[in-house]
Amino acid sequence: MGALRAELSAELAEAQASVAASETDSDVFFALADQLRDLCWTMGSVTYCALEWQEPTDAKADVDKYLQAGDERLDPEQRERRRRLRRGRRNRRLWASSERAV
Repeated sequence: MGALRAELSAELAEAQASVAASETDSDVFFALADQLRDLCWTMGSVTYCALEWQEPTDAKADVDKYLQAGDERLDPEQRERRRRLRRGRRNRRLWASSERAV
């Protein structure tokens, strides 16, 4: 998780420098958008798998319903948006780079 956190921090610093620069090419922002989205989603997935998801027993299939404690306090539109964002959160193959040491 430390390597991923360091990579994300470096990308955020690069993004901040690009925003501060007065003549940054638009393609830089488009590339940063993709990279930051992938890294942030991967960080969320790694965090969920390592710290939030309670490992299931073999007694029954563990199907992710994409719910979290407190979701019931959200309005239906916000709740559905979060459920969509959580899709695949346990799937390591969706991580930004399978070679990355997390």
